[in-house]
Amino acid sequence: MNTRRLLFCFLLLRCGCCLPDGLPETGPTAQPAVEPVLFQSKSYTVYSDKVSDSAYGETAHSPDGTKLYSPVVPGYHPKVDASKVYPGNWFTPAEAIADYPSLSTGHRIVDAVYKCALDTLYRCQSGEFLRYPEKGETAGMWQAGFRRGEGYGVWNRDTVYISMLMGSFYDPKTARASLAYISSQGIDNGEDGLALPAVGVWDYYLVTGDFSLIKETYADLKKRIEQIKYDETEGLGMAVQSSFLDTDEGRQKEINGGYAFSTQIVYAEAYRSMAEMGAMTGEDPSVIGEWRKRSETIKQNVREKFWNPSAGYYTEGRKGTPGYERGCWENFGQSLAVWPRWGIADTARTLSVFENNQAAFNEYGYCERHYVPLKTYLGRDVWVQTETGLAIAAAQHRKTNDLNTIFFGVVRDAAMEKTFMECISWDTGKGWRYPGQLWHAMGFVSMIYYGMLGLEYDPNGIRFSAPCVPEALQDLHIKNFRYRNAVYEIKADGWGTLEELLLDEKPVSLIDATLSGSHEKKRRV
Repeated sequence: MNTRRLLFCFLLLRCGCCLPDGLPETGPTAQPAVEPVLFQSKSYTVYSDKVSDSAYGETAHSPDGTKLYSPVVPGYHPKVDASKVYPGNWFTPAEAIADYPSLSTGHRIVDAVYKCALDTLYRCQSGEFLRYPEKGETAGMWQAGFRRGEGYGVWNRDTVYISMLMGSFYDPKTARASLAYISSQGIDNGEDGLALPAVGVWDYYLVTGDFSLIKETYADLKKRIEQIKYDETEGLGMAVQSSFLDTDEGRQKEINGGYAFSTQIVYAEAYRSMAEMGAMTGEDPSVIGEWRKRSETIKQNVREKFWNPSAGYYTEGRKGTPGYERGCWENFGQSLAVWPRWGIADTARTLSVFENNQAAFNEYGYCERHYVPLKTYLGRDVWVQTETGLAIAAAQHRKTNDLNTIFFGVVRDAAMEKTFMECISWDTGKGWRYPGQLWHAMGFVSMIYYGMLGLEYDPNGIRFSAPCVPEALQDLHIKNFRYRNAVYEIKADGWGTLEELLLDEKPVSLIDATLSGSHEKKRRV
């Protein structure tokens, strides 16, 4: 196999803090630490080998970095008998996840949660939990999640976010099959389904260089994009539902006035993606020009109409709506806006979001919807996937307290539940509803790559821009990371910000997409 290896050398600066702002240094249930303390809040402590938690009143631990032991019975949907759904403890056979990149941090609890994420990735494509085989779902496509006896199907939005959250790097074969399927089929219960397949296919091409998927899906993607109800007057796409939470449609319209915040960002990216793919497939230049115009117009209007200076962040509705006037927080839209890849927020506004997030942010993470009265079902919960952009922005802007709170909050709940639950109650800290949510598992993985390591990519290759490795994870070591025709080993040497990136002992800024061959890595002293 062709191998290439790279070494991260980080400047050894004590610039981070493992404690989130405003929380005491000693939690009410803190225990004497036999192992190092990685993170501590008022209700839970993450040690190197365990999590002690007062919300659950229990302790979860990993004896060897491959297993999770916890007495917690996950709080599944009321219609499901949890004791019959999921085993009491968790482990995964090593051979099942051997093809995925491995992670070693020197901390058993983090390594085990990472392996649990890989187990979720494997099981959701294995065919074990197919729900709609009569609709063309097969093994080798991503189910949105799993439970005993059935999965949740191949969803348009879940598939795209899974692929973008490192799925196309980790399993390009399944990414391709899943994206091809949702370009014309898939479970599509939201207006974002018209846009997301185009976003996913273009992103897959950037990661893999596989143009054949664009050719295969382009006609179907064009049909979808043409169904978006673009409002020339508003310069926005009509969409009641957010690109994530599609319940209580009438109440969402009551807040956002029919132009959902997060869906606008997705629409803008879909038009841009179609323009890029159209230029590669011989599309009419006037059509490409219109798509580019709509993309930029929507982005500009999101910046102007959804930014609320009084609140200090983007609101769920544009100017003139109840969502704007009341400063309603929609977490996923906020997350997309501050993640640089979506091209919305500048540095000043990103920092403002973090400075004014107190109402929606606690020790468990970000509340998906935060306003009073809260009517939207499932809104008063933490959803790991929707925190990813905020974690990435926190890393890029050295908001280490926020980064640690988000990341170790996920470690804490995944260890306790022994799976990635759909919802984590923002009020109680307890997970509930459905297990094995793949976009949450990959959201956790993405926080490591896009956040801590600063991974970015374009048609020319991959970069590691503005990484920020927490002190607790200064020994982070990844093996078997595949990109195009090469396999890499990535190692953090210290913690903090990037001092130098070496490839085969030579400083580089870009890992070229065309690289291949056999190379050795030698650690600098």
